[in-house]
Amino acid sequence: MDIALSYVETSDWPLVVAAVHDMTSYRRAEDERRRADRLSEIVEHSDDAIIGRTLEGIVTSWNPAAERMYGYTSEAMVGKSIGLLAPRNRSGEMKSILAGIRAGQSVDHQETVRMRKDGTAITISLSVSPTRGSVRSSAHPRPPTTLPSRCRRSRPPGP
Repeated sequence: MDIALSYVETSDWPLVVAAVHDMTSYRRAEDERRRADRLSEIVEHSDDAIIGRTLEGIVTSWNPAAERMYGYTSEAMVGKSIGLLAPRNRSGEMKSILAGIRAGQSVDHQETVRMRKDGTAITISLSVSPTRGSVRSSAHPRPPTTLPSRCRRSRPPGP
């Protein structure tokens, strides 16, 4: 409760005005805002690439680790298809992952390959999970020495 008292001098007698506000919903909203701010800080400072996207595969958020890993800025990727990161021979993989997410399934630490902006392939460990009406994915690079030779970093054939 928030109570505000105001004293007013009148010609007849002194008057005190009290205003009482129920602060429960305000405090609940403030707590939720602080919680969201803390989660945002975690995402911003994570070493994992964390990407938000719609169920159709359109990028809605892109953290600094995603910028470092893939070479695209947030401004370049938000609003674009996540398919930009898929190698040509794995384009069906992203469609399959999104179909699974729509069915309520998650992907947990799947080794796969994605393309950086400069055209190099990078092997990653990918986790994808549904969130309220959207999809969240996180990825981190895998050391090439622990992967089969077909998954190691490679450059696409040049012109």
